[in-house]
Amino acid sequence: MRFVVYGAGAIGGVVGARLFQSGHEVVLIARGAHYEAIRDKGLRIQSPADDETLPIPVVDHPSRLTLTGRTREEAFGNVMLSRSRYYAPASHSVRFYREYFRPASERVVEKDRRRWLVVFRGVEFYVHLDRLTNPPADGFFVEVKSRTWSRRDARDKAAVIAEFLALLGARPDDTISDGYVDLIASRS
Repeated sequence: MRFVVYGAGAIGGVVGARLFQSGHEVVLIARGAHYEAIRDKGLRIQSPADDETLPIPVVDHPSRLTLTGRTREEAFGNVMLSRSRYYAPASHSVRFYREYFRPASERVVEKDRRRWLVVFRGVEFYVHLDRLTNPPADGFFVEVKSRTWSRRDARDKAAVIAEFLALLGARPDDTISDGYVDLIASRS
């Protein structure tokens, strides 16, 4: 089971730590210096029985986190809507992600990202402008992300996002549905 602990202070931190130690997937939401300390060093839990630092993922605002069910993708017109388990800033070390996610295999993809929050025709979404640096790739990639609450909401937002991308000169033929790892693998 997955848990989000909103407010990882004294009580929330202990609850999150104990859930994490019990094998549950946990993400903490903390602010300010507390967020920075957990992000940089992990969450330290102290009691008469133990003194341990745990590599629990942390974000500084709920908008930086999306938890959904099983990964699936659907195409609405020329816009790919992708459901993912997590959206969070990749601010931890590679070791942290290895220990937390325990991947069966690993590929490193590094990118420079610029991010904007856009409101267009009443729809809020993020536009990412990415340049792959490792492995290097020519040009830039635009990624658009928005939360959706239902299939109808997803269709409506996809139409608005497609209209926005058309205003920027993007053509349907420019759409790439592969993730960066798959994209790089296909170029090798």
